[in-house]
Amino acid sequence: MLIKSPEFRRWWNSHKVHERTHGTKHMIHRAVGPITLRYEALTLPGDEDQTLFLYTADPGGPSQENLRLLGLTVSG
Repeated sequence: MLIKSPEFRRWWNSHKVHERTHGTKHMIHRAVGPITLRYEALTLPGDEDQTLFLYTADPGGPSQENLRLLGLTVSG
């Protein structure tokens, strides 16, 4: 692609990659419906090659309920 497209080459060479350490993930699970989770990415002290991701749903929200329902489908 770089060889065939000068526009792509310019874009690729100039793009900036930013590490995302927190944010929101939206997904739709076919069994339980929409799930929205907040996440934090934590680099572990003494081992920069590993990252711990923490995902949380808003307490009492629909995503928390959908996660509970999803848990019932896999634990039974």
